[in-house]
Amino acid sequence: MLKFLFLLSLYVTSAQALDLEALIKDGKLEGKKIGYYIGSFDPLHLGHQDTVQIPLDEKLVDYVLIFPNWGGDIFKNRVPIEARLEMLFSVFKDHPQVIVTKLFPKKMQELLTISNPSHMIDGKPTVKAAFDAKFIGIIGSDTANKLAIPQKDQKEEEARKRNVRVFMKGIQITSNHAEDTIGGVIALPVDSFIVAQREGDNLSELNGSVDGRSILAVIQSKAHPHASSTLVKKTLKEGQPINHMVDPNVLKIIQDKKLYQ
Repeated sequence: MLKFLFLLSLYVTSAQALDLEALIKDGKLEGKKIGYYIGSFDPLHLGHQDTVQIPLDEKLVDYVLIFPNWGGDIFKNRVPIEARLEMLFSVFKDHPQVIVTKLFPKKMQELLTISNPSHMIDGKPTVKAAFDAKFIGIIGSDTANKLAIPQKDQKEEEARKRNVRVFMKGIQITSNHAEDTIGGVIALPVDSFIVAQREGDNLSELNGSVDGRSILAVIQSKAHPHASSTLVKKTLKEGQPINHMVDPNVLKIIQDKKLYQ
């Protein structure tokens, strides 16, 4: 793991990507609105890129912090994190407002937050921003609905309530989630959301909020309304071209590494 992180750090440096640690040290994030966008990006597609760019274009946020799920969990059988990070850096390496972090969740939380002793969630300590900044969650419409709409099935409803209690609430990460997806989900305290609406998803039941936290804006990718990682992988398995779904840099990585085939 240490060797991998060292090699990855060399790649990131050569890619000239924005560095989270340097931005914090230089005070560049002071007073800024930071969109927090977490996902598998497996693979990164043009819909993801629109979801990053639209909030910046509409000045809803000053920066977008992208956190690719590392894994270490039972949720999905993802391709290795180094391949997904390579896709992200290949697209955003020169973007002046996009931060792709290679840090594990606990390290990222330690850099961006401090303890918030006055607030507990389910008996767990929480964190708050370590400096004058505001974190805004960027989530898909499917996630928003799953969090906000009560389920008829009792087990599904219990699961929804558990997820809502911790989702982007800034719960202090313990060692068991220091390097996994859950750590990224709970790492930062978010009090509002930007929802990327996929075509066909109905958001009327949300009434402008998710778990009592306001939806600042609903955005849509007009150029790529049907984009999804699942569709990209399905198209590849069928032997069809995906050049209309992904950036040329991402396509090259997929082809060179023979991914999803």
